[in-house]
Amino acid sequence: MSSASNIKLQISEQMWAPCVEDIIEMCFLSENDSMVVELLGILGNLTDANMPQGKTWLDMLSKHPLLKFIKRKIISTSNGRLDILLEAIAMVRQFCSDEISAKLLADEGLCDILIDLCRKDMSDNEVALILLQTFTQMLRFQATRVKVMSLNLIEDAVKLLGSEVLGLRLTANLFFSFVQECDRDEWGNYSSLGTAVIYGRFKEIYRTEDDHKKLNFEGRDSMASNFSRFLKPSHLRE
Repeated sequence: MSSASNIKLQISEQMWAPCVEDIIEMCFLSENDSMVVELLGILGNLTDANMPQGKTWLDMLSKHPLLKFIKRKIISTSNGRLDILLEAIAMVRQFCSDEISAKLLADEGLCDILIDLCRKDMSDNEVALILLQTFTQMLRFQATRVKVMSLNLIEDAVKLLGSEVLGLRLTANLFFSFVQECDRDEWGNYSSLGTAVIYGRFKEIYRTEDDHKKLNFEGRDSMASNFSRFLKPSHLRE
């Protein structure tokens, strides 16, 4: 990258830093749902480089009532505006960036709220996708991992391995690869949860292969590649 391009990138990244807290406050004050969607969309796409110097999301969570705000938005819009719900869930994924922030999320009950949302209805592909991405992020930290490693959640989410949507199937496979890695002990043995995941993954692989022609999956992996990937799961433990 040229020095000019590098300077341009730094300016682009830093232009958000002075505005982050103002955007947060605007979220709290705005009564316009469309405006809230746009503001959450901006916050949800910020990187560490976009944050004020020396600040992280943990600092923002400590200074502003962001968790209560997002919690309220998820509960109040779970049966309403899909766009606000998607952006609010994406913010939970954004906040889950370290062990302390993860504990704050768990203590606020956001893990339980998202799990309940997952169990109630996974029929919307966009909601299912962002939930799986958020649960996968939560598996990285102890406080949220213990919540996500729930047999009830696993039993519901495993059905997404048979989705007609390629991106959703791949995200579900990634999530379950993480679950298996988190469940496996130092000797390679699984608990009842890990065993249930293995059973569920094989069950969905066979079911979707049997229904291949009927469902007309576009771009589905072959049974052989699914089987090979299962025998050699990605080692995703940090």
